Parts: sequence; C-alpha cells; structure tokens
Amino acid sequence: MVDQERAVLIEHGHKVQQWRLNSQSLSGVRAGLAAIWNPSARRSLRAAVAEFRPDLVHLHTPFPFLSAAIFSAFDELPLIHTVHSYRWSCIAGTHFRDGKTCNDCVGRTIPFPAARHRCYQDSLVPSLALAAGLTTHRLTGSLDRIDRVVTFSPSTAEHLIRTAVAPEKIAVLPNFVEDPGPVTEHDDGYALFLGRLTEEKGIVTLVQAWTQHRREPGLRLKIVGDGPLGSWVRSIAGTHQEIDFLGWRDRDFVGDLLRRASCLVFPSEWYEGMPLSILEAFACGVPVLVSDVGNYWRMVEPGRTGHVFRAQDPADLARLVDNLAAHPDVLTQMRPRSRAVYEERHTPSAGYRRLYELYCEVLDEKQAATTPERPLGNTPGDPSG
Repeated sequence: MVDQERAVLIEHGHKVQQWRLNSQSLSGVRAGLAAIWNPSARRSLRAAVAEFRPDLVHLHTPFPFLSAAIFSAFDELPLIHTVHSYRWSCIAGTHFRDGKTCNDCVGRTIPFPAARHRCYQDSLVPSLALAAGLTTHRLTGSLDRIDRVVTFSPSTAEHLIRTAVAPEKIAVLPNFVEDPGPVTEHDDGYALFLGRLTEEKGIVTLVQAWTQHRREPGLRLKIVGDGPLGSWVRSIAGTHQEIDFLGWRDRDFVGDLLRRASCLVFPSEWYEGMPLSILEAFACGVPVLVSDVGNYWRMVEPGRTGHVFRAQDPADLARLVDNLAAHPDVLTQMRPRSRAVYEERHTPSAGYRRLYELYCEVLDEKQAATTPERPLGNTPGDPSG
C-alpha cells in the first residue's frame, strides 16, 4: 500500500521521499530497547526532513521499532498517520488470542495482559518490550502529535475511537489497487484462498469446510500462501482430491490464478481493515465469500458481489459453497457487479483523489492554526478593513 501511494503521488507530479527503517540491523537487546525508545531513528528522520523539506509527513507505522522517539523529529510539520493494524491497542496488532478476538488491552495505559499472555512472538521478553513501547507512546502523547489518523473502514474507525483517538482526527480512506486489465467472462471452477496460513486468517475453518462438511462436489479449493500452518495444510491437501496446496507464488502467478477463479474465499477471524486481496478480486471481477467479522461483511453485497458466512463455522461455509457449486451460474452473474465496485471506489485515480483532498485539508488546517488572526475593523493603510 505504501508503494502504491508513493507511485500514484509521483505520477500526479508530487515530489515524494520515502524513508524506511532497516529493522534487520536490530536484534536481541537492541531490538527491545528500540521498541521502547529509538533515538537513532529520530536522528535519521530529522536529517531526512531537514534535507527534503517536505510540506507534510505521512507516517505508516511507528511499530515496533521506530518508537515514540520519532515524533519530535517532525517539528511542527503536518503529520498524517495511516493505521494498518491494531498496534495502538494490541502489541500483536490483531486483537486475536487463543482462537478468539481479545480486547483485554483496549483502554489501558499499561497493557499488562499483553505481557502476561506473551502476545508478541509467544515470548515474555519481546512482549514486555513492546508493552513498554506502547506505554511510552501513550505517556508521551504520540497520538496527540498526529493531525489525522487514516483508516480504511468505518469499523476500524470505531475501534480507534475506543482506543482514545478523537473522532475529528479520523479520516476513512478506502484502499485502492492497480487495474489488472480485462475481466474474463468465465471461470475455471475453483475457489481460491490467498494469504498467510495462520489461525487468525481462518485457514483451519476453511480446510475443515472442505474436508469435513462439503456434500456437493465440483468446486475445488486452491490455497496459495505459507506460514506456521503450512505443513499442516500441505498434509491435509495430500489426502483430499478437491484441495490443491500451491504454497507461496509470485505476484504474476497469483494474478492469473485470481482472474480465473470462481470466487475468492476470505475466512479471516480477526479485525482486518480493508484487505487488498478482496479489492484485487473485485478488480478481476471475482466475487468474494467473507466471514462476518470486522469490516468484511460491509465490503460485500450479498447476492451481488459475494456472500457472507459465520466466522469459525466450517459447516456454514460448506453449506454456502455447496449451494454455489450446485448453481455455478450464480457466481458468474456476480462478476460484472464485482468489477463495477472496483471501478466505482478502488481504482488508483479514486485513491489519489481521496489522498490529495486529505493532504490539502490538513495543510489548510495547519496554516489556519499558525496564521495570526488580524484584528477586526479597519487598520492603517488597509482600505478593505
């Protein structure tokens, strides 16, 4: 998403400098300290700002290693921050623990539960470091320094308000993706899963739907991705003829696979904002089957661009897939509307327009706040008054 925004800004004539932290140089104690306070990142950012002299700064994520230290590097520049996860209230960024959603740290200045449950990398020391880092952000007022917090969906905005972000600071800007080109009228008769193979992504629910509850043959499942549950998925696929495990593939391969899919299945069980894979499916004219968690159900028009099933319920997903397998024309009829949703809301031009308008709005607010007010009435040498 960062690269796409940079590209579309440059395409429209703006000068953009992108700064990234080389986190590979951080490990062990250095990584833990950087998560709490990283003066090196602040010095590097301050130098970059002084050299480039930007009109505004767009920060994408200070977690985990930029730390609260960087906020003093921007002086009085307008600061926009895009939220990509839930790190402001959860050190794991997912609000997902032990197979279900978790909000134990929401509203806490010091997120004790995160350390107690070892929510980061399932390890105590890294969890303590990130909990301390989040506490430092809260005590030093990092959120107060931000002029606008960008989120991708209304549901994420509601969560940020519960996290103590002022509603007037929140801007909802839907994601956008590149146009993949012409849409195929027909599909190749398979459902597709794209993503990291982890519990919160719903991969267990998905596999169980195909292996334990399907009754109607005819709609294969192709799984693309890797992760902690990769070996388990591979072993299951090896014994079930209707599941193909393809592992990790390059972008061109995935794009071609998506264009020919009957539908994308998105069984995620945590509060993702606006996943790019769903938008990429719409861009290809592919309907999407989504779980009823977070923002997903708002992204799909049931019966027109996809369907919604109950999260963590493989039987409900299987019933939906069986019904679609028995009536394949239903998915085919959804393809034009799915593409239309992309053209209406999620093209790069639409994304640029929303981003540029936000930049102008924040710049105008900042200028108005720093311009001294002129006394009312006539002043010497000023005929207009």
